[in-house]
Amino acid sequence: MKRIILALSIFTIILAGCKKNDNQGDAPSGDGVIGTWQSVAVLNDIGNGKTPWRDLPAKDRTLIYLYANGTTKGLNDYKNYTLEDEGRITFTKTDNSKITLIYTVNTKEMTMTQGACIEACLIRYVKVN
Repeated sequence: MKRIILALSIFTIILAGCKKNDNQGDAPSGDGVIGTWQSVAVLNDIGNGKTPWRDLPAKDRTLIYLYANGTTKGLNDYKNYTLEDEGRITFTKTDNSKITLIYTVNTKEMTMTQGACIEACLIRYVKVN
């Protein structure tokens, strides 16, 4: 049962990150991710698919900055980001180590997950400007 829920959760995340791209072969524009984002909630499901989002207390909220030139700050030692395709973003440290996350974004909200979690694990951000 856990495997079915996990598979459905991953499938849902992947589908949520997909959108039709009429310019096949073009790199994503990134316009939707550019800006300042504040973490506001987390979801760490225990495998039953019923765990609700948990609001982060103000003291635990963090800001991340994603600039149009592909640089970032606020994510530990990660200094750059690249949009790999619709729904995947790779962050790179100065030592060239990388992490790729799955994301969904609209004008005011973004969710990110590592995608390697056994159970669902997501962070919700809101755009602050």
